[in-house]
Amino acid sequence: MSISCNGVSSRMVVIFCCLFLQACAHQELAPQRTVVPHSSLCIYVGSTQGGVVLPNATVALVTRDGRIRPLGVTDDLGVYCVPKQELQGALLLLVCHDVHFCGALRIEGTDLLQYDDTYIRLAVFAMR
Repeated sequence: MSISCNGVSSRMVVIFCCLFLQACAHQELAPQRTVVPHSSLCIYVGSTQGGVVLPNATVALVTRDGRIRPLGVTDDLGVYCVPKQELQGALLLLVCHDVHFCGALRIEGTDLLQYDDTYIRLAVFAMR
């Protein structure tokens, strides 16, 4: 005996449900992706005067024993990226520019290395 509702028989509904459940049972779930943080910290350097980016700003690392190790200079857009592995165990990052005061980013004791980028604005100095 078959019951029909709006032209669809109950047998067709049962067959559809069985096929649907079987298809779901054989569906492979995509493996969970692990989120891998970027391996570099990019420092965006700008000026406090007019928000101008600062190319050729020197970036250096201060170690726990007080040594200063130059890392490089910012590019034309005022950006310098340093591998986070190089920053492990460091105390500070120093950022200096010819006509600006130097700025420092504290590394030790902060969560700075959890981020992929950071910003620093250096104040202009003038000699008269």
